[in-house]
Amino acid sequence: MLTEMRPLIFVLVLSLLIGACSPPPEASGEPTPTRVVDRLAAPPLPDNPTQADLGAQVYYQVCMACHGDRGQGLTEEWHAVWEEDADCWQSGCHGPDHPPWGFSIPQTCCPPVLEGTRLTRFNNAQELFQYLSETMPWWNPGYLTTEQYWQLTAFLVREQGGLPENVELDATNAVIFILRPNVPPPGDLRPQIILVASLLILAAGLFLVQNRLRS
Repeated sequence: MLTEMRPLIFVLVLSLLIGACSPPPEASGEPTPTRVVDRLAAPPLPDNPTQADLGAQVYYQVCMACHGDRGQGLTEEWHAVWEEDADCWQSGCHGPDHPPWGFSIPQTCCPPVLEGTRLTRFNNAQELFQYLSETMPWWNPGYLTTEQYWQLTAFLVREQGGLPENVELDATNAVIFILRPNVPPPGDLRPQIILVASLLILAAGLFLVQNRLRS
C-alpha cells in the first residue's frame, strides 16, 4: 500500500516546495495603483436623493467654481485645480474687460463657506436661506428657484453637521436648526465688583491704622 502511494506523496511534497519558493504576490514589484480623485467631477447622486443631496448638485453647478469643492473659498490652491482657467481675472474672463455675456468679480470675493464656523454667523437655517436667496449667486441674486435655495441650504447645513438624516428644510421648521451656538449672557458682575472694592477699602484702612500706631 505504501509503495503504491509513493508517487502521490512525491507529487504533494514537490508542490509544497514549489509553493514555498514562489514569491508572494505583493513582492512582484508591481506598484499599487493610486486612486485619482477628479475634484471637478459632479458629486454622485443616489437613487433616492435627499433634499441635501440635490443641494450638493446645486452647489456643484452654481457655487463650487467660486467657493471651492470643499467650501474652502477661491484660494490659490483651488485656482490651480482649474489649470488653464486658474486666473479668474485674466483678460476676457472675470476682470473689468469681461465679455458682454460675462461678469466681473472682485479679487476679494468668494470667501470660504464651510471651513471652521463660517455658517455660525447665521442664527439658524432660516437666516441662511434668506441670505442665499437674497444675495447669491453673486452675479445674479435670485437666479435659483425657491426649491433650489432650500436644497442648497439643506446641503450646507448638513455639511456643517447640523441636519439629521431624512429631514427636509422649509419655512415651517428652518428656524429650529440652530447654526450659531447659544452663548450664555454674562452674569451680573456687580457683586464681584463690590466685593473687590470692599477688600481694597479694608486693606487701605488697615494700612492707615498701622501707620498711626507706628507714629
